[in-house]
Amino acid sequence: MVRAIAADAGVDPGLVIHFFGSKQHLFREAVGWPIEPSDVIGRVLEAGAEDRPERLARLFVELWENASVRDALLAVLRSALTHEDAARLVQATFQAGLVRKVARAIGGREGELRVELAAAQLLGMAILRYVVRVEPLASAPPGAVIRRLAPALEQHLSPGRSGVAPVRRTDLVERIRRLR
Repeated sequence: MVRAIAADAGVDPGLVIHFFGSKQHLFREAVGWPIEPSDVIGRVLEAGAEDRPERLARLFVELWENASVRDALLAVLRSALTHEDAARLVQATFQAGLVRKVARAIGGREGELRVELAAAQLLGMAILRYVVRVEPLASAPPGAVIRRLAPALEQHLSPGRSGVAPVRRTDLVERIRRLR
């Protein structure tokens, strides 16, 4: 990829690497990558763990609500979905800048898997809300989306959780009584 870009630009491939450092940085520059993933996620991780899922949901929704950031994110998403090279570069950026960093911060077993499941939750919401524009999600107030997303993210990111919280019979009976 670097060789092809260098050939199109009429320069040596070494010059491309000199100015951009890596294929990932070149890709991010070419598509207008709107954020530095590790900086953004750092804001989520720096405070305490207790409200981390809500901070993550809020940050993600606020990024997508910003029209200029959303346009760039859509370009990155479309590139990754339609071009194998772009998908590999997004994957490398995602793994290095986000998944490992968050997995270390949240601790527990299967940290990277849990982070990727949380990311899938967020990305699925973004595709339905901002790309496909499925109603009522597309027009729901951002605060309502954040309030609904945060517990799902909590389920994935909490180290003590195994995915599905066990339900005891007494808990179920109590829930049913409250419905009456």
